[in-house]
Amino acid sequence: MSVELARNLGQVPGVQVKGVRGRPNSFEVSVNGTLIHSKLNTGSFPDPGQVTKKVKEMAKGEKSGATSKPSRSKWSHH
Repeated sequence: MSVELARNLGQVPGVQVKGVRGRPNSFEVSVNGTLIHSKLNTGSFPDPGQVTKKVKEMAKGEKSGATSKPSRSKWSHH
């Protein structure tokens, strides 16, 4: 899961991907500090296509407002 997600996100211009080990049974995806998926809340892993779509939108400023900084996507899992 995390390899596929990192591969997808690594293809989004201006996005830097960082993996962080988190709590047991967690898989959280955040963009610039905004949580966009939580396995702890949903009980499931994220769909890589949906996460990539959301990150692309946020990188373009469609959801979070325009930014001059590159988007930083990170996930944590255990």
